[in-house]
This record gives sequence, C-alpha cells and structure tokens, in this order.
Amino acid sequence: MSEWRWPLLTPGGERETRCILRTSEAFSEPMTLDSQQRKYLEIIVVGLPHLAEAIAAIPYEHQARALDAAGRRYLKTFRQLGLSEPESQTWASSIMRRLRRQVAEAGLTEKDKLKKLYDIASKRQPT
Repeated sequence: MSEWRWPLLTPGGERETRCILRTSEAFSEPMTLDSQQRKYLEIIVVGLPHLAEAIAAIPYEHQARALDAAGRRYLKTFRQLGLSEPESQTWASSIMRRLRRQVAEAGLTEKDKLKKLYDIASKRQPT
C-alpha cells in the first residue's frame, strides 16, 4: 500500500505532515502510486505555488479560464501516467483544490495579508 505525505501549515502557522490516502469510489482498495507516478506528483505539488502566483497575477475575470485549463492538463497528465479514470479524477480534483486555495491566498491584498497575520498572531498570545 502506498502513502503520500503532504507538508501543510496549520491555522496556527506550524508545519505538519499529513498522510492522505485516497480511495476511489469505483474501487474498494486504496490507490497506490509507483515510483514514477509519485515523482511526477511531487513535481506537480512543488510547482503549485508558482502556478498559483501566476494565476493570481492575471485579471480576476480570466482566472477561471486559467484554472479550467490547469485542471484539464492535470487530468490528462494523470491519465498519461497510467492511472485509471476515477483515480485520475480524484488526484486532479485534489490538486485543483490546493491550487484554488493557493490562488485565493496569493490574490489577497497586502492589507488582507497583514490582517490575516495579525489574527494568527493574536490567537497565539496568552490571555
């Protein structure tokens, strides 16, 4: 059985690693990735922040088209890696959720970012 670990930031700002193991509705067994598939998935995940910044930099009215294009490309990539259709859709959906969240975060104004940091910092301070 294969596991994939994702580095995450908690709402408090600490780094943690979570293991996600997706199961397909069409299969009762967990999806497994071979070493080549894992390598490509890692490359995709590492590139997400850069793509998110690029998409966030374009006008808002064009971002949906860019996100749709990215989603189609990720789905095609997972199919080309030999994953089944349900597995490809599951991984592409997972990647796209991360990308959309990162685009939203990258699109915050400086004022919004400072407010968010202040909120996080004020939650950490003892009362």
